[in-house]
Amino acid sequence: MDPVRLSSKLRFLDDAELVCAMLVDSDFEDLIALELEATEHSTVTSTNRVATCFLLPVSNPAVATLVGNQMRLVADFVWTGPLTAGRRLGQLDMTVERLPVKLTGLVTLSWNEPVTEVVYDSELEVKIPFVGRRVERAAAETVTKVVMAGQRLGQLWLSQHGGSGQAP
Repeated sequence: MDPVRLSSKLRFLDDAELVCAMLVDSDFEDLIALELEATEHSTVTSTNRVATCFLLPVSNPAVATLVGNQMRLVADFVWTGPLTAGRRLGQLDMTVERLPVKLTGLVTLSWNEPVTEVVYDSELEVKIPFVGRRVERAAAETVTKVVMAGQRLGQLWLSQHGGSGQAP
């Protein structure tokens, strides 16, 4: 199966430094865990990296036959360089334990005063014969849900951390 390309864009009326900080903050990951209805999660952060493991309920029957009623999603995000001239690049990797499911993506943050944009360009790869397409659809829905929730959750986080919390 060919990888599925996913692309999403988030836009905030806050400066790039604050948005950079948000994307590697454990409080932001806590908000994502709530959105995903994770039964548990753990997060490790540093200045330029956040790694989170989410234990998620499984509602898709095709996925449930492979992993049971819960799956462990592991997400690792790292800024690969400094904020330079209003632009910063990052790498996002996600895997699902016990499944050959992998997402690899480039994250581009750019600041054009007063707007900071975060663009996710990624590829989702599922290598499961016969049920791969169904699992791929379920995985794509989960990833899209996480990224798109980032707009609303980002606005909330930014408003709680000194930003405007507004979308352009």
